[in-house]
Amino acid sequence: MANFSTDADLLKWEPDIFRLTRIPSQKLMGSSTGSTTAGSATLTDGNADFVSAGVAAGHVVHLAKSGVYDLYLPVASVASATQLVLDAPGGLFVTQSGVTCEIHTFDPQHEEVHFELSQRFEISSEGELAFAEDELHEVRVLKRASAFRVLETIFRAGASDAGDLFWQKAQVYAELFASSVAAAKVRFDLNADGTPDATRSGHSVRLTVEDEGDAWPD
Repeated sequence: MANFSTDADLLKWEPDIFRLTRIPSQKLMGSSTGSTTAGSATLTDGNADFVSAGVAAGHVVHLAKSGVYDLYLPVASVASATQLVLDAPGGLFVTQSGVTCEIHTFDPQHEEVHFELSQRFEISSEGELAFAEDELHEVRVLKRASAFRVLETIFRAGASDAGDLFWQKAQVYAELFASSVAAAKVRFDLNADGTPDATRSGHSVRLTVEDEGDAWPD
């Protein structure tokens, strides 16, 4: 199953996240031969291979050209190996060539948080937990919590001292994550009829006793 949040979701809370910090080893691609067309939201680069680079909807592209562009825009779709449709008004672009485009990602952090939330709400793709991933009725309820946790992880990793800007941001997102998880009601459609049949609340605790040997002592 796809992650609960994407890089594009992070921009809603931290529009400058990719200006503030990037992880060099998580760079998907970079090029200085991009081109844009007035009235279009398509980025074209004949020297790129967006498909092989692993670019997908939800990633964020940095477009740069002196005096023209310095933008971070979400990818709406991958049209082909050499074209991306960006989540941007068509009028935002002008006809330009030689545009630098770079894509860094926090996909590994999203994946870790996906695992954490799946364990918390007992969601599994293997069938060993209470609910299957394809039974999740609505992902949106976990999207915000996931974005908060990813941002907390990013800022905590980048903090140099307790009390600095990144540390403060990490604390804020940790609190937002905790409150959003506690308030979450994750619903599951167990019989694929489009109507949720079960709910897991973020504040609930489930105790499972495997066998008699695990029972509480007298």
